[in-house]
Amino acid sequence: MTGVNRQRNGFDGFEIFGNIVTGFPDQTKAELFAGFPFYVRLALIGCHDLAVFAFVPYPGSRLHDMLVERGILDKASPDYDRQMAGLVYNRYTGMRSFSHAIPDVLLNVAALAAMALFYGVQFLLRPWRLWQLWMNVARQRPHTMLERALHGLWRTNRLLK
Repeated sequence: MTGVNRQRNGFDGFEIFGNIVTGFPDQTKAELFAGFPFYVRLALIGCHDLAVFAFVPYPGSRLHDMLVERGILDKASPDYDRQMAGLVYNRYTGMRSFSHAIPDVLLNVAALAAMALFYGVQFLLRPWRLWQLWMNVARQRPHTMLERALHGLWRTNRLLK
């Protein structure tokens, strides 16, 4: 079996999960959307899951220090600790962009669109994975990011209303 065929057949029994970080300082809108063909490629070759998260400037990192120097983060602010703690738990409706070119709302929409594109291609090529998704959610054993999101909605009855 060739390497390409092995990739298309799910990486020989391995499950591959992709985690993408975006919303970096100085990232442009063009760079944000340049990743979309890559997300399609991941679905084409059999990647099982894709999560797109916002960049988080961890204290002590070069990018954190750069944002402090630029005045985007204020370590002296009484809200600094609360703001930093809130960044760690990315929600797809409340991600913060640290790029001057990418507004928060665009980052949130782009992240959701990237995952929708990925899962759409994946389920078109591998419809049995849609069945697996529903079975994992129904059995309360979520495995992928999408399954976890649906399971959370199911558990809070938002999916059933």
